[in-house]
Amino acid sequence: MTETSKDSKPQTPGTNQTSGESIVALPNLSEAKAPISLTLTIDKSVGKVAAWVVGLVVAMAMLVGAGIVMSAWMIISYREMEREVRLQRLETDEMNIRLELAKIPKHQPGDSP
Repeated sequence: MTETSKDSKPQTPGTNQTSGESIVALPNLSEAKAPISLTLTIDKSVGKVAAWVVGLVVAMAMLVGAGIVMSAWMIISYREMEREVRLQRLETDEMNIRLELAKIPKHQPGDSP
């Protein structure tokens, strides 16, 4: 007759009595032959919230697009204005040089005509 103590555990397949370690055995998995289908149902309230979220995303995308277009337009305007200012300064400098060569005095602010 064999004795069982309180500390002994029932033997399960894959356990080793001598070392006290258990061996994990994985079951053989078979390949699924059937197609997998997924059905997603959305409640009406979730659909309304989703519509609001999509509308908000579209509105934000439009605002970002408008901001990009306006910034590009401002950059182009700034460059054109800078070019005009440089041309005006160049013309003013040329007129001042011609006045000096012709020995015509320049008008000073505060002088009366």
